[in-house]
Amino acid sequence: MSLVLTSLFIFGIFSALLVMPIIGNMYYKPLISGSDVERSGLEWLRGIGNPDEGCTGLGYRHMINIYGNKEVPSSTTVHSGSEMRHFIRDLRGIYFSNKGENYVRDIYSSFNVKYFILSDRVLRNFGAKREELTIHENKELDKIYSNDDFDIYQYIIPENTLTHENITKGIVFNETYPEIKDAGADFLIETSTYKIRISKTCPDIKYLGDRRENFIGEGEFLDYIKIFWYGGPYSDRFAEYVFPELNFSTTLQENQIIYKRILKDENKTENWATLIIKYTFYEKAIKNEIIVANDWLLPGVSMRIYASTIGFIPFTHFSYEDWYGVKEEKRIYPSEDYSRIKDEKFSSIFFNDGKKGIYLKYGKTSPYPDNIWYKGSLEYNYSSIRLGTWEFIRPGENLHITRYISVGDETTAEKNIDRYLSVRVYPYPDGISPIILTGYLERLNHTREKELNSTLYAYEKLREINVTEFYTEGINMRDEEINKTLMNKLLFYGINTMGYEDFLYKTYDPFPIQMEKIKKMKENAKIYYNIDMDGFIPRYLKYNLDTVKVSIDEDLLFIVAIPIKPPIEEFYQEGLRYPKFAYYHGNVTSLVLLPVSEPSSSYLQPERDVEDAIYAWKSIINSVIRNDDLCLFLWRSSDIGKKEYIDKILDVIEYAKSKGMTFTTPERIAEHFRLLQNIYATVSKDIDSVNIFIKNNNNRPIKGLTFRVTVPTIEWRCHYRAINGEITRIKREGLNCISYVTTNLSEKENKTVIIEPNITRREFNIEMPENPIEGKIRIKIMDEYNNSVGGALVTIENKVYKTDEDGVLNINLRRGKYIIKIEKPGFKTRITDLEVKGRIYMLKGIIPI
Repeated sequence: MSLVLTSLFIFGIFSALLVMPIIGNMYYKPLISGSDVERSGLEWLRGIGNPDEGCTGLGYRHMINIYGNKEVPSSTTVHSGSEMRHFIRDLRGIYFSNKGENYVRDIYSSFNVKYFILSDRVLRNFGAKREELTIHENKELDKIYSNDDFDIYQYIIPENTLTHENITKGIVFNETYPEIKDAGADFLIETSTYKIRISKTCPDIKYLGDRRENFIGEGEFLDYIKIFWYGGPYSDRFAEYVFPELNFSTTLQENQIIYKRILKDENKTENWATLIIKYTFYEKAIKNEIIVANDWLLPGVSMRIYASTIGFIPFTHFSYEDWYGVKEEKRIYPSEDYSRIKDEKFSSIFFNDGKKGIYLKYGKTSPYPDNIWYKGSLEYNYSSIRLGTWEFIRPGENLHITRYISVGDETTAEKNIDRYLSVRVYPYPDGISPIILTGYLERLNHTREKELNSTLYAYEKLREINVTEFYTEGINMRDEEINKTLMNKLLFYGINTMGYEDFLYKTYDPFPIQMEKIKKMKENAKIYYNIDMDGFIPRYLKYNLDTVKVSIDEDLLFIVAIPIKPPIEEFYQEGLRYPKFAYYHGNVTSLVLLPVSEPSSSYLQPERDVEDAIYAWKSIINSVIRNDDLCLFLWRSSDIGKKEYIDKILDVIEYAKSKGMTFTTPERIAEHFRLLQNIYATVSKDIDSVNIFIKNNNNRPIKGLTFRVTVPTIEWRCHYRAINGEITRIKREGLNCISYVTTNLSEKENKTVIIEPNITRREFNIEMPENPIEGKIRIKIMDEYNNSVGGALVTIENKVYKTDEDGVLNINLRRGKYIIKIEKPGFKTRITDLEVKGRIYMLKGIIPI
């Protein structure tokens, strides 16, 4: 009896295995018959183009592939659901819409369809009549074949001008970069982690998700800016720019796409700004940079810019991390009106459906966004999202937004992004947290005795605390202000010097006058004082693009130029106080613009409370330390040398010293910043070690080259060392150690610097089922002594999991072969194979052999 039951059981199993595929094959077997006219037309199609090109014709399906040797996206690559609706919508638009050109471009860029069949069979599948057709009027299509009722149309692909460059700059990661594939009107980039399709002519994202699903769906995800002008003749004018609606010049550079264009005014007649958009494609994440430069208008007006990201996406949840590191979660409900999170900065945001989504994380090259608008659609399961921020940009300056994009679940997406944020070139030498003290003397030869005495008293007090050599005084170098005796008296204290000049009286001096003034400043400094003048400070920090151009032509190193307001809570913090290269007429230059942290010493007046200024200066010191920025104070020696203020100034200096800040000069910071542009580095990473292969491509040595390296704590401590370098500074931030690793390189030298634990790494033991069956599988991670290892990271199919406090991970897996990667700081990374068998494997014990 048992044998009969076993036989019936086995027969049932094999019936399911053999009969169902046969039935399915009969059901889904493609109809490859057709009329002689249809077969003849498709065989003609076989002779043109190539097999990778797509063709569509409702009702033909695999006949297109068999006879025409073309891809059939509707049967192969177009997924059911939103993608299929998108595909059919485009087809109807192409065949029956009066504005079918847009649908042709979209279906080609989205699904690689180049050929379109028109016949009675196609019309029957549409349920339409010939008099309804408009495809023959479509200006984007060319009829390339016609026989009886069978026509073939071909998309006329526009010619795009692409520039290719093979230049490696900055930091690259030692991994296999994804290929940027030509996908007709778009570029296609696909890795094991993400898939993105983006237009060749503009940064219009058509697809962003994984290999199986477009996380944008039928919505959109784009950027937008609005430019205003602050003061001057342009104060009432503005213009708006939606990035996907603009045409750009496009450059391909290894794993990078660079879009660039000049932004015109609202009438499209005058150049207003330069816009550069970069996408860098890594294996696990995407780096996106948006650069807007105020580099065309001469009047010296500041640009006020509103930058926004707009999304209409199929997600109803989002979470964000605010400026204080607190995570907030929101659910989006259908509404006619937007909800708003106002004046609250966030460093990252995750749009999701409760499990997976799109993760954005912002770098500190600009202030974080501070406004979120959101509402759910009343008609669709979609949400409208807007992120935004306002900024001011001075002449020659730029707004540089950096953000990283990854997809998947929140933990994995964040980890993927953090990999590429973990190593960067630190902009200052020797890993210092720099502070610069500057001032200026409007007159040297004609200075009043009272002002001179205050200046000399300030020098004396600064010399007592060993700061004088780092104090940089701007000197008026005009002919009428030359006074060698007084200058020698100033230099006796060991001060550093730079130029000082005034370019503004009611209106800015014209270019020839500015050229004459700067030439004279350099010449007189050399002739009378034997000083090589590398930079200057303009009066009232007022300058225009002519000032920038003259400074470039005269090969000056820096201008002390950009005033920054003091911090107020989380505002006026990150992304403001660091050196920038000036832009001029669409090109980045080698002129360094240095930021000035307000208030200046002009605030020191009897009618004002000096404690307000002291509080602001100490707040700035705290801010630059937190954000790895530059602290540059404009303290005129004649102001701070007044006896009622000098003790307060010395107190601020001592406060900076107590915080570990290092006094330096504008020249040193700007010169080092220039040299960094020719430093190349290749980074190899493990969970707790980093190898940096460095190449100095300068024709001179670089000293104090520093990398900011983020590595995880090991048992809550920072147990790390550097090989071929020195950890000059290290600090702990949460569960991470921030190491400032410094080295010196001679000209054209290559060197490898290694950061690794200074302890012996432990080893993992793994406990798994001997014959794992699909379903829930228990994995336990232990050390070499079989102690449980909690918090170990386990990566399976590009998804990151974490063991519980007992070292256990319970996970559901389908049958198949898996590669498991196990990591934890202080342990040797272990990679092992796991083969999960199907449930039928459980029958092995009862099937007679």
